[in-house]
Amino acid sequence: MLRLVTFAALDLSDALGSEVRAVRLQPKRIALLAYLTVARPGGFHRRDSLLALFWPELDDSRARGALNQALHELRRELGAAVVVSRGNEEVGIDSGQLWCDAVDFEELLERGEPEKALELYRGDFLPALHVTRSHEFASWIAETDDRLKRRASAAAVEQAEHSEAKGSLGAAVRFMRRAMRISPLDEGLVRELIRLLDKAGDRAEALNTYRGFAELLEVEVGAKPSPETQNIAAEVRARTAPRPTAPNTRSVRATAAPGPEPTGADSALGPRGLLHRMRYGMGLAGIAGLVGFAMWIGPGMRTPPLDPSKVLVGGIGNRTGTAAGDGFSDGAVYGTIQSLALSGIATPIDAGSVDPTWSEARIFQTSETSAQLRRLAKRAGAGTVVWGFFDRVGDSVQIRSEIVDVESGLIVDAVEATAAAESDREQVLDSFSQRVTGAITARIDTRFAEWEMGSDGSPSFDAFLEFVRGLELYLGRAGFLQPEGAIERFDEAFRLDPGFLTPKVWAVLAHDAMGEGDRADSLASSLADADQLALTDRYILNHWFAARDGRRGEALDEIRKAMVLSPRAEYMPLAVLAALQAGRPREAVRWMTAADTVTGWASHWGLYSASLAWAYHALGIHDLELEPARRARLMAPGNQYMLSWEIAALASLAHPDLDSRLSEILDMELTPYNKGQALCSAANELVGHGHRVEGAEMLNRCIQWDLERAVGGGENIRHRLSWSLIFAGRFGEARPYLEELAADRPNNLNVIGPLAVLEAAQGNRDEAERLDGFIQAYPARDSYWEKRKLYWRAAIATRLGDPQGAVRLLSEYVGEGQSFRGFHADLFFEPLWNYPPFALLMEPTG
Repeated sequence: MLRLVTFAALDLSDALGSEVRAVRLQPKRIALLAYLTVARPGGFHRRDSLLALFWPELDDSRARGALNQALHELRRELGAAVVVSRGNEEVGIDSGQLWCDAVDFEELLERGEPEKALELYRGDFLPALHVTRSHEFASWIAETDDRLKRRASAAAVEQAEHSEAKGSLGAAVRFMRRAMRISPLDEGLVRELIRLLDKAGDRAEALNTYRGFAELLEVEVGAKPSPETQNIAAEVRARTAPRPTAPNTRSVRATAAPGPEPTGADSALGPRGLLHRMRYGMGLAGIAGLVGFAMWIGPGMRTPPLDPSKVLVGGIGNRTGTAAGDGFSDGAVYGTIQSLALSGIATPIDAGSVDPTWSEARIFQTSETSAQLRRLAKRAGAGTVVWGFFDRVGDSVQIRSEIVDVESGLIVDAVEATAAAESDREQVLDSFSQRVTGAITARIDTRFAEWEMGSDGSPSFDAFLEFVRGLELYLGRAGFLQPEGAIERFDEAFRLDPGFLTPKVWAVLAHDAMGEGDRADSLASSLADADQLALTDRYILNHWFAARDGRRGEALDEIRKAMVLSPRAEYMPLAVLAALQAGRPREAVRWMTAADTVTGWASHWGLYSASLAWAYHALGIHDLELEPARRARLMAPGNQYMLSWEIAALASLAHPDLDSRLSEILDMELTPYNKGQALCSAANELVGHGHRVEGAEMLNRCIQWDLERAVGGGENIRHRLSWSLIFAGRFGEARPYLEELAADRPNNLNVIGPLAVLEAAQGNRDEAERLDGFIQAYPARDSYWEKRKLYWRAAIATRLGDPQGAVRLLSEYVGEGQSFRGFHADLFFEPLWNYPPFALLMEPTG
């Protein structure tokens, strides 16, 4: 089930907990989803009401088109079953497909479970979400936040009263503190907390609570506590003994419960008073102002540590000499703050919220400006500063900005944009804010921090976002086995920023993984001559060309170069697979164990666990192999490739769970061929790791499975059956199947090869050598078939009693590096297993 978090943060994740960034980082789409999910009354909402709420500036036709597009994108990203329709005019959310904390919070309250509800309430509703030109939506957020805050406060007060009635003063104090955190300026709650602390005998903390509230009130509104609150504090201070225990005659629930707004003196401090105006009346600085206010460090207070993800936005100075340019400056600042806030990666802080005397009028192109902003950033704990100015260049307006590392004072990036005409300005401002966000994202995010080292500049953030989404799809749950959808994302990223060629390079890999070799070749050839290709992209492209041509060692060398430049970037999965395919499992383990599996690309790579299992299997460390093999199977249940690693690990150990796991696989909705493959693979691994009795029994199960399905079961089953019969020494039974296959496919190496092995095994040397000559002369059309020729000739030499010749052919086979998965348990080479040169050849080289 999808999860939408709206309290204290805004987050959307899928059933596996992975962030659905493509929706979350699009303000109107996530806003529409939140409204359809949370708005009251629940259920379906009329389309015309949504038009007025989200697209008031558009005429009816264009607004409907925008709504249809937004709904289409939500269905595409979340699944068609999430957003549902009733007729042509109403839409809603299927609550069985999407869980939301705000909805669950209110349902728990209505069921009479306030304590559970409070566990969900973590803060403001939809903080920092702003939809351009949609004032009604902003009002809906304010009203919903107010309602939820009142209900949360009421629930905490109710729990406090219930705890006090049971004699649990400690719990009562904790719940009343919780109510105060929700409504920090509610004097009724402060008085109740002071009373409870005094009743519990903690007079010192009661007075500390009063002093803290008085200081907060002074800072926030320049006011003093009411006489009633002052009198309670004075009474506690004057008394030498705790307040006598007495029943609570003053319920504070009314001040926190849903209902009419408070009036009189308390109204300015209530949920819809000052705090409401602070949050929703700050205009341009709404997002960053609140963050900055919370981080404000007064004189004499300790300077917080610098955090590069906190970005002080110093402003964009107007150097045009006209007041008309102020709107342009505001647009640039607001767009940058909005884009940074919605990135989910950076926290913007408006410089004016740290120092109210700061303004864009103080920005000039001088080192002193940068130094002043760095001082402000240090006060706020921000490790990054962005500032700039705009000026006229002929008839155009040009914006220039600098991104500065606060600690060193170095300019780490610069972004420019030019508007040639008034009509271009909105598009240019959007492009500017996107590029600033892209540059900062690449600086601070662990997945992207080193991406720019080989690049010629920052892409726009929206293009970068599409690229990232494409990578997540490409590397996702089933690894490189199911990259559908990734190519479309890569193409869209390139459309958004045609100078950003990295998505095209990854599209080459995705086309290749989809079996679209011709398209991959064509695209790779067009990119090979591109002058603006980033250095790391050049290495990736060279890696692909080498891998395509079977030059595995060279393919690994090229990916190593990319990893030197960007060791934590998205190239790690390519490096791991290149190392494994080149027979260097130790190197693959080093890459994987050094990777960030929490926030880095390893956390998105669907083949991470399978590849780690592969590496440990090749190294013979089967105890360590089992855990990642199990994780791989759980990540993609029913995926034959992922299942195979757990079977290999269990069989290598002759683990008692092997039979039960195979039984589960036989009950799955897999093809008969794939079910039988699990049995046959288990048999090979059992025999290959010395469990000969168990292996022989499993091989018989595999043969029996295929015998029962050989008639009408397809060519692949008969093919595998013939091989298994050879492994079992049942040569007479294998021959009819192989001869039938050879009659249908006389030029297929994977038919002629095992037929030649059968002839050698039965002592028909002349026929085996004739078929070996046929294979040697076979015109291979690519490197794969060249390798298959060497493989089958080595298998024939093995059965002809020529171990030296077999090892020589295998040495040629693995000369450029080759994956060793299966060789140690390949029953065609069983006579070589105790032959020292073969064992030496099979030993991993790195």
